[in-house]
Amino acid sequence: MRGTQRTLFLLAVALQVAVLAAMAGKRWWLLEHGTPVLLPCEPVDPRSLFSGDYVRLRLSLSSLGERSELSRLTNREWNAHEPIFVSVEKGTNAGLWRAVGVSADAPAARRRSPVFLKGEVQSGWPLSVRYGAEEYFVPQNEGLAIERSIRDREVTVELRVSASGESAIKRLFIQGKEVRFR
Repeated sequence: MRGTQRTLFLLAVALQVAVLAAMAGKRWWLLEHGTPVLLPCEPVDPRSLFSGDYVRLRLSLSSLGERSELSRLTNREWNAHEPIFVSVEKGTNAGLWRAVGVSADAPAARRRSPVFLKGEVQSGWPLSVRYGAEEYFVPQNEGLAIERSIRDREVTVELRVSASGESAIKRLFIQGKEVRFR
């Protein structure tokens, strides 16, 4: 019986390690092989007592609430916590990407554009969307310095987007210069 318990314990540990490795590997794959998408954004909050220093951002695609923009993108009402897929394409403005369609499913978004972001509706009107790529973690004690440097300046992020619409921040830019850490 002791050998069986030990085997089960080792299998449980191995399974947990495999799950953690898969999660980390999925994020690495996205950041290395995802489609680069450059978006304007604005800072919201630079610190968290529990998570450490990070820059919290509101992406330009987080709010699709203007009536003219919304009528161009969608013809339906959206409810909070609903999945949403925002089709994007590279615009003419400094290589920044823009929304070209909003769909309730990935196949419809893909028909509009091969690149789309998967999100969750936060509120239906104005249409507010969270993509899961709104927080950029920075080295300890760097958050406040970044907060000071981005006030009233142009801030953009380079997202990496997978074929399924998952996204993550790869790089942060202030006034067109990449933020680099020591």
